[in-house]
Parts: sequence; structure tokens; C-alpha cells
Amino acid sequence: MCEPTTLATAALAVSGAGTAMTAYGSYYGGQTAKVQANYQAQMARQNAQAQAQMADYEAMMAKYRAEDSTARGIQDEKRHWTDIGQFLGEQRAALAANGVAVDDGSALDIQRDTQAMGAMDATTIRSNAAREAWGHTADRNLAGYQASMYRSGGDAAYQMGRSQGKQAAWTGTFGAGTSLLSGAGDLASKWYLYNKDDVLSKKTPTVQPPIGPPRNLIPRSWRR
Repeated sequence: MCEPTTLATAALAVSGAGTAMTAYGSYYGGQTAKVQANYQAQMARQNAQAQAQMADYEAMMAKYRAEDSTARGIQDEKRHWTDIGQFLGEQRAALAANGVAVDDGSALDIQRDTQAMGAMDATTIRSNAAREAWGHTADRNLAGYQASMYRSGGDAAYQMGRSQGKQAAWTGTFGAGTSLLSGAGDLASKWYLYNKDDVLSKKTPTVQPPIGPPRNLIPRSWRR
């Protein structure tokens, strides 16, 4: 059989080991939560950056489309005036072939009407090109805004995740410290009670002195 001292020491050791394991579990849990929070924060920022890059690409393509619309509008207008010039030349040639004075009267009115109609068509071409370019420019601005929002959101998520990780680590460390302090107090109390009981058990019993002198020393006449 084990002595009481050995059993008490073993009990204290088991209690201390349990306290240490509890403290370590709290600390390890906090550190694990911190690592996980940091990883999630990093992934959130990477995803946001990827979305921002896609938005940047859309903005760039919208810019190219707007520039292309403007350039095509200019070319279409030039081509239109070239066609108008050719048509006026054919009109003048036809009028002259019929013996009509091309710079006077109704012949001149016809040419002026042709030029006016050509100017109206040119304005329409120019307006359509500008409207198309404006639409692409609006798409570009929207994509740029989305890219900015993605980056801002990713940075905010990253900072929040890092903060949550630090909070989790601090909570785990605080919990570990609390467990150690509580366990140390409990061990100290048990140790004190153990030592107190051990000391009391080892005290020499007090011998009570006899009441009165020994019977053999009392004269016979005094004895009852």
C-alpha cells in the first residue's frame, strides 16, 4: 500500500498537470484562432485584389472602346463629307450637261439643300459617336470605382481579420494566465491543508497528569 504522503503528492502532481494542460489548451487555442483569422484576412484581401484587377481590366477596355468610338466617328464623318462632295460634283455635272447654270437660281438651291442635308447627317454621325463614347466612358468610370471599392473592402477585411486574430491570441493568453493563477491558488490551498494534516498527525499525544497523589502514598487510615 502507498503511504498517505505519496498519495497526496501524486494528487498534487495530477492537479498541477491538469492546470498546466488547461492553460496550454487556452493559449494554443488562441494562437490557432489567430493563425486562422490572419489566413482568412489574407485570403479576403487577395480575393478583393483579384476582383479589383478584373475591374481595372474592364475600365481599360472601356477606355479603348470609348477612344475607338470617337475615332470611328471622326472617320465616318470624313467619309460622309467625301461622299457629299462626290454627290455635289455629280449634281453640278448633270446640271451643266443640261445647260443649266450651276451657280445660280434653282441649281444653286439644289446644291445648298444637298450641303444642308449632308451637314445634318454629319451631325448625326458625330452625335452617335459621342454618345457611344460617353457610354464606354461611363463604363470605365464605374469599373474604376468598383476597383477602388474592392481594394478598400479588401484592406478593411484584412485589418479587421488581423485585429480579430490579435484579440483571439490575447484572449487565449489571458485565459492561460487565469488558469495558471487559479490553479496555483488551488494547489497552494491543497498543499497547506496537506501539510497541516500531516503535522497534526505526527504530534506526540499529550499525557494527562494523574489527579492527586498516587494511592500507595496515602496512609491507610485515610483511604476509604
